[in-house]
Amino acid sequence: MNAPQSSSAASAASVKLERTFQRFTIGQRWEHAVLILCVTVQLITGLPQKYQSSSWSQWIISSPDRLGQLQQIHHISALLLVAAVLYHLIRGSF
Repeated sequence: MNAPQSSSAASAASVKLERTFQRFTIGQRWEHAVLILCVTVQLITGLPQKYQSSSWSQWIISSPDRLGQLQQIHHISALLLVAAVLYHLIRGSF
């Protein structure tokens, strides 16, 4: 004859324990988001300048004023990227 299981033994068998680990803090997530955003802006603004003779680049850079705006955005993004990388390296070393 099988003895009936106690309620505590049955509930203990149905409990599934999971260990969770927080991979990044909120600050680290923002830091990586800024890095990704700066690199993306660098690509979007830099590639048309690099390949200015192609038709898709001519469409993006349609006037000298637009080229100036593109270069200004590119330079500001580059400065932010340098600052973010320096912050990332300094924070990672501590």
